[in-house]
Formats: sequence, structure tokens, C-alpha cells
Amino acid sequence: MQPLPTASASTYDIASGCIFSLVGISVAVKDRAMESKLLVLSMLLILLLLGGDFLVPAFLSVDRLYMVPVVDAIAFGALCWAIVKAG
Repeated sequence: MQPLPTASASTYDIASGCIFSLVGISVAVKDRAMESKLLVLSMLLILLLLGGDFLVPAFLSVDRLYMVPVVDAIAFGALCWAIVKAG
């Protein structure tokens, strides 16, 4: 018997936080063109999050634990790009 429960795949999921940060940056940026780019990027990342974390493992029999770091890396890279561009 383990003293602590095992961690689920969602424990390592940081993509949702990156997406919410992107929305916050898009609201704060002064340039309207950059704001619309960041909002479109946020929507694409939400679709990637839903597809990569839920749909792909369900239909392709891939363990969700393998898909979470891939989606996290893409979302973190997008957040870093947004910080550089908005700065």
C-alpha cells in the first residue's frame, strides 16, 4: 500500500494556465492587431488542449501522460512568444 496516491496526468498539465495568461496578456496589450493575434492563438491552444489531452488518447489508444508534456511545451512556447512580442 502506498502512503500517497499516484499522480494523474492532469497534475502535470500547465497548458491551461498558459492559455489563461495569454488571454490576460491580450487584454493588457495596447496594439489591436497584437490583441487579435493573441486571442486567435489562445483559441487554437484551447482546441489543441482539448484535442491533445482528451480526443487523441481516446481515439488512438495513446496514454494521456505522453500527450500532456507535448501540449504543455507548445503552450509554454506560445506564452514565451507572447511575452516577448507584447513587451
